[in-house]
Amino acid sequence: MPAIDVSLTVDVEFNIGGAFADPDAFAPVGLAHVDCPAEGEDHGLPFLLRILGRHGFRGVFFVETVQAAWFGEEPMKSVVARLLEAGQDVQLHLHPCWTWFRHPDWRERLRRAAPLDDCAALPPAELAELMTEGAAALERWGAPRPAAFRAGGLKAGLNVHRAMKLAGIGLGSSVGLGYAPPRDPEILSLASGVREPVEGVRETPVTSYLAPSPSGGTARRLLTVTGTSFAEMRGVLEQAAARGISPVTILTHPFEFVKHAPPGFPGVRPNRLNKARFRRLCAYLAARPDLYRVTSFAEGASRWRVGTGEDPPLRASPAAAFGRLAANALNDRLRRL
Repeated sequence: MPAIDVSLTVDVEFNIGGAFADPDAFAPVGLAHVDCPAEGEDHGLPFLLRILGRHGFRGVFFVETVQAAWFGEEPMKSVVARLLEAGQDVQLHLHPCWTWFRHPDWRERLRRAAPLDDCAALPPAELAELMTEGAAALERWGAPRPAAFRAGGLKAGLNVHRAMKLAGIGLGSSVGLGYAPPRDPEILSLASGVREPVEGVRETPVTSYLAPSPSGGTARRLLTVTGTSFAEMRGVLEQAAARGISPVTILTHPFEFVKHAPPGFPGVRPNRLNKARFRRLCAYLAARPDLYRVTSFAEGASRWRVGTGEDPPLRASPAAAFGRLAANALNDRLRRL
């Protein structure tokens, strides 16, 4: 059986930073939310690029563009320049809540309404306009026109696909069943592989898997660095390879590699557990080229084909799942882990 495709995807975005909750006390956070400095080192994007580069991997970086309403174009343009210099794949990501800052009276508006951050709730024409603007921004920043789109917060729905068609983007990765059900589950409920559910737009979901739940039974989980142990990732990948399920899409963010300080603690700390998971994941993929081919969405968009109607579940073993529960609980409690 040929090697399956594995896509290491990273959502690159700035942070509202509490500005909507208390605009007088807080402001959005830009490059610090991407680079994630702590203890004299950058643990976010520079760390990811270093590990990917070590193995010659091309990750998929879904870059958020609407934040320019607050920051202007230069900060994220500099991020895209670093990604391109490192040979990485740049695709489009949108959080529509940033459009709030396009209104000069945005603070006053907060007293009457809350910003919307749900791509699937927007009319297709309005969302398509944001996509077209975002694609043009990425091109101004030196990237190729995006072939793929991911909705902020994995807010999936038919409106997203209809907007993608209007904007000329043919590959989506907004479904994440282990995180949030799509608005149209009868059409978009898929956990792996590639489907063509609507409007000629294919969907490659963030892979979901089943794991034992502490309360009994099983729960669907998203395949992420912060929420999945390495043992679970390896088990899921081995099952996918044995069944020919391709691609497997893994999700992370730069900010997952630091711990933000709770009240009473100064500064931030590296998240050593998550950093170790990502290192081990990349080393494992590199050691098994017979099973896995790390693939960008730019490559996959041209050759991934719509799969069958089957969507066999991938499962984590009880030992791996409960090991993750213990490790994550300890990681949450110990500042230095």
